[in-house]
Amino acid sequence: MCSGAGTAQWQYVLPNKRKSKSGVQLPVAAFHAKASEILKDVEYAQRNAWSSQGTIILTDARVPVTDLQIQADAVITSPPYPNNYDYADATRLEMTFWGEINGWGDLQNSVRRHLIRSCSQHAAAEKLVLDDLLAEPVLEPIRKDLSIACRTLAEVRETKGGRKAYHTMAAAYFRDLGLVFKSLRPLCRSGGVLCFVIGDSAPYGVMPGWVNWLLTQASSRILSRGFVIATLSGKTENIVCPSRRAGSGSRGNAWQNLRLISFTNGDRVEGSFKDKAKVREFLQFIAKQ
Repeated sequence: MCSGAGTAQWQYVLPNKRKSKSGVQLPVAAFHAKASEILKDVEYAQRNAWSSQGTIILTDARVPVTDLQIQADAVITSPPYPNNYDYADATRLEMTFWGEINGWGDLQNSVRRHLIRSCSQHAAAEKLVLDDLLAEPVLEPIRKDLSIACRTLAEVRETKGGRKAYHTMAAAYFRDLGLVFKSLRPLCRSGGVLCFVIGDSAPYGVMPGWVNWLLTQASSRILSRGFVIATLSGKTENIVCPSRRAGSGSRGNAWQNLRLISFTNGDRVEGSFKDKAKVREFLQFIAKQ
């Protein structure tokens, strides 16, 4: 907000790009504007008694610990996309401002270890071992295909300067979301709705079956009970946006690439919606189920 440097989505800086003068604010003015926005949100929540209309549970979705007897009608979420975006780094400015961390190096213990492992920085920091990950029981439904993709990534990385740990990141990503699906089974009502926003990417030009493999995991864990799952994916099975450079991490125009996969009593029905109006219709439909 206060820098003239051009930026892409989130915090990435675009080389040789500059913002227009109208888009750059003085630091004090920007701080007051953001503080005012936060205050309005808090006051709105207080006026509408949000605290009495819901319960916030602080737990790990992979191994949830709660005393509440939950039976959820719907789960709507957008888990981290498997690319090289470090979601923990998005918190660095605010956490540094509030004195919760001293710098980038503190993010691993303070933030990253609580997140789904979806970037190479996270995988490298934890020094993950590929064989140990692939041996996880939760990966059994996709182990053969996942193993081929991860071992291909392990070979390709040796030819790259950065040698990024995409091979262990991919295995850890499916392991983590597999545990989420497993934990959701006893927490959701039969006939409930799952709505997952799923992205994909091609690290080092290798394209794992992100969406289909997650569907396979979900099917083996909970969807046989009669759930509906919606995934935001690519125009094809593999690529979010065919025109983007492989491995760039771009999300593409996700609204135009919505695929709906519904499982009802074991039957799979697929369809696609091309605009936001159709998406709203779909969400209204599943809300009534």
